[in-house]
Amino acid sequence: LLVTQARSAGTAYSEIDLTIDRGTTANAVLAKAARVLTPWADRPPGSNPNWRVEKLVEAATKATAPIEARKIGTAAVALTRVETPSGESVFGNLVADAQRAMTGSEIAFMNRDGIRADIDAGELTWGEIRSAQPFGNTVMKLTLTGEQILRLLEQQWSGPHADRPYLLRPSGLRYTYDLRRPPFRRIVDAETADGLPLDPKRKYSVAANDFIVGGGDFFTVFTEAPDAAPAMLDIEALEQYVAAQGGTVQPELDGRVRRLDVR
Repeated sequence: LLVTQARSAGTAYSEIDLTIDRGTTANAVLAKAARVLTPWADRPPGSNPNWRVEKLVEAATKATAPIEARKIGTAAVALTRVETPSGESVFGNLVADAQRAMTGSEIAFMNRDGIRADIDAGELTWGEIRSAQPFGNTVMKLTLTGEQILRLLEQQWSGPHADRPYLLRPSGLRYTYDLRRPPFRRIVDAETADGLPLDPKRKYSVAANDFIVGGGDFFTVFTEAPDAAPAMLDIEALEQYVAAQGGTVQPELDGRVRRLDVR
């Protein structure tokens, strides 16, 4: 098994060599090798483009242009990832709301870095929401107890997140935290969309993408759910939600995440 990982943002790339036996039905791999290379500043990636690859990219761009340009609705406000001091964002609220509504879940969570682009107010195209959610993640539906949800919220400031807090984007859940309190006791209160306190013993239906459900971004509580099942692609959930809102979305910062240690 040959596995390579070349970091991100063009800071490195993988060069892979395969020797294939084309005489076999499965094109058996006879030999394989790889190395991770660093592109230096005087020779950035793309300095010597391969014309065959360029032709493939041009053809693919032309073929997908009508799909990218397809209008799916209107954004009445700019969909931005800018965080409030408490850790809430307009775009994060929208995506979490969409996944919760389209899966029929009581609560939903979206990871901050799963949204990769802002979108200006105005016409909303498929290409724009695809650029914002480019990973092709699957929205999963699962069951967590209130106690597990509280532990999940505490993980936002624990382990690898102790020095760099990482706040999830919730839907169907409002909670208050205070960073002056000790680790694992920072959640002051939490309530569901119906205004009832989160019951530690009650089971809740939850939606989240397969990356964090698998423990991604170190949110390991998700992996305790025994019934996680795929519902739909994340981009499908957002597109269907826009349609369900009559084609126009106007997400807002509604105070679903409250922080006591800052004014």
